[in-house]
Amino acid sequence: MSLATKLFRSSSLNVFDHVVKIATVFVVTPLMISELGEVRYGVWLLAMAIVGYFQVLDLGVTLAGTRFLAKEIGSGDRNRFQAYLSTLLKIYQRIGLAMIPLTLIVAGVVPIFFGGEEDGGLLRWIILAFGLDIAVRFFTRIFRVLLRSHVRYDLIVVCSLTKTLLQSVFTAILLLNGFGIPTLIVVHVSVDLIEQFLVFLFARKIDPEVQITTRCYRPELAKEVLKYGSTLVFFGIGKGLRTGVDPLIIGAFSGFSRIPVYSIGNRLLETFSDMVNAVFGGALFAALSQVQGRGDDNALRESFFKIAKLSAAFAMLGGSGLAIYATYFIERWLGPEFRDSGTVVLILAIPYIIMLAQYPAYGLLQTTGRERQVAMLGFGGGVLNLIISLILYQWIGFFGVVWGTAVELLIVYLFVVPFLVSRALDISLAQYFRAFLPSFAMVGGLSLAWYALTIHWLKPNYLNLACFGAGHTLLTLGLAWLALFDTAQKRQILAIFKKFS
Repeated sequence: MSLATKLFRSSSLNVFDHVVKIATVFVVTPLMISELGEVRYGVWLLAMAIVGYFQVLDLGVTLAGTRFLAKEIGSGDRNRFQAYLSTLLKIYQRIGLAMIPLTLIVAGVVPIFFGGEEDGGLLRWIILAFGLDIAVRFFTRIFRVLLRSHVRYDLIVVCSLTKTLLQSVFTAILLLNGFGIPTLIVVHVSVDLIEQFLVFLFARKIDPEVQITTRCYRPELAKEVLKYGSTLVFFGIGKGLRTGVDPLIIGAFSGFSRIPVYSIGNRLLETFSDMVNAVFGGALFAALSQVQGRGDDNALRESFFKIAKLSAAFAMLGGSGLAIYATYFIERWLGPEFRDSGTVVLILAIPYIIMLAQYPAYGLLQTTGRERQVAMLGFGGGVLNLIISLILYQWIGFFGVVWGTAVELLIVYLFVVPFLVSRALDISLAQYFRAFLPSFAMVGGLSLAWYALTIHWLKPNYLNLACFGAGHTLLTLGLAWLALFDTAQKRQILAIFKKFS
């Protein structure tokens, strides 16, 4: 199988995997709220937010390991490939061992600060079960990295799809038959182990000659891997502070029942962020790297401006769509009692649009050797988010946490990111912002006009929202095609679709 075929198959399955996960969330979330109750579902969400921080212990090893193993596959040096594999396995074993006492400590201490004896005890068991499950995942992660290094993301997606479908089906059946969180924990952990076993089988099939052993461990390679991944640690911590700290603050001060209200609104925004990542991730970043590698600064600027035009239009279309339809959708999906989740989306919509419009900025900064700036940007933004959220919560309560995230995003993406990128491209701030303004003006103006025309007909009804949303999208895409792209760009886009059709 050629590399191009692997990439296309992996990308297609990844999009399908994303759609399936959205669909399962759509079905399972109302069941969990209705069958568990808002308080216990809030406990579940809080535990997931806490356990999510454990992933920071990866230390960037997975990305670094994928890079180094893939490099040796390309060079054909099996001895060095085996040395990297043994070194990665040793690192993962140490992380997995460290996870066990860390999980015990967190499970013992964290529930003291949340809820009463019953809810705190439930929180403790969830953290304990999923924390130990993550420890097991570190012991088996080398097989996932092996598949990634062979560019077999398609097989990883097959495993992920299997896990998603099994967990969703069993969760729905158990909830409808009156089972609670303890049984759900057993199901989720068991299915997770099944996924890891499938990854193991695929990895052994792809590279049956490889030896999964630490006998070839080399300390100097461990330093190389950890050095490469170190900058990603701070970025991961910062992202965790931005997406994971808000449920902690809400759970500590407002109670478990308010966590679902925040998380549902934020989940819609994060789902859209994942879609932007799928569109403006890997391939475009690789293209920027190739242009930068030729040493052509003018071509790098032109390439970035083209991508910026697309990302701004995509971000504005999706963000404005969420702002217009999210409240109606949530009311139909979960009921009027979750209208505050729609308010969460409204508060964060503009900051998310500004952030996602500049999504290619991270690829540019990494391409031009500014990985540490990216890491510190993520970490600094996360810390700022925490501080502002705590301050605003004291003034306006629950929505102060949401505004804290909004203010942090506006500060970082209106001032810091433009400054860093303008320096990387050696352009003025005015030139940088002009790259986004045509898309913002056209798509944003059209969305406002569409909302003004349709507001009296919008209802919390799936068919109604689907029709108006489709009309909004098609009209915007049509005008964007006519107004934002020149003849050469249209030909390039058509050529891409023709290639993959």
